[in-house]
Amino acid sequence: MKRNAGGCLNMLDRNMIGKGKKRNPHGGILLAIRMHMTLTVFAAVFLLGIFFGSTASGFLDLSSYSGLSEIMTRFLLQRQLQPMAATFVSALLPNAVFWVILLLCGFCAVSAPLILLVILLKGMGYGLLASALLGQYGASALRYLAISILPNLLVSGIALLFCCQESYRMSRSIWQMMQPQVRGSGEGSTAGEYGAKMILYGIFLCLGAALEAYLCAASIAGLIIT
Repeated sequence: MKRNAGGCLNMLDRNMIGKGKKRNPHGGILLAIRMHMTLTVFAAVFLLGIFFGSTASGFLDLSSYSGLSEIMTRFLLQRQLQPMAATFVSALLPNAVFWVILLLCGFCAVSAPLILLVILLKGMGYGLLASALLGQYGASALRYLAISILPNLLVSGIALLFCCQESYRMSRSIWQMMQPQVRGSGEGSTAGEYGAKMILYGIFLCLGAALEAYLCAASIAGLIIT
């Protein structure tokens, strides 16, 4: 009887635990967000930058908007005429600049504001480009944005987000080492591990630029550049 009673209690406990887990279906999502809070914050800033960039053209006066349209026309003409290697370099260069800045930020103890600024500017660049192209070429620009720009946005954008995360962790680790009361509690990588991770993410930036260069010729064909 005691064994039967014990078995019934164990089954009841398991059922109660199972019901408790079912009551919070979003607990796993919230736990994942908490575990990657730094990456989530940088992603939110990146999306905020895209929003700011996409709405910025609406606040320009006529002369500024005309200048932006001329820049877009020159940009597309250059992309249309230049070889694939030149497109690769032009697509990689902005991300390479951001990568170098983030790499150096990791060795600075108070670089968090600059890291946030980098990913904000990156998002604003994408938003402004998309807004300017759509405003000038309308629906015909969607082909170029969807086929050429969007794949690189996903690859290089995610790579830069991880660069921001590693740069912030390394910077925070250095700051903690400078504080006697919290020494030894840093969560950052060693300099070698940090460099290896940044090189890996840099390779993904190169892959994104190569993807944009490869897809550029086909995607830009539908635009009527005047």
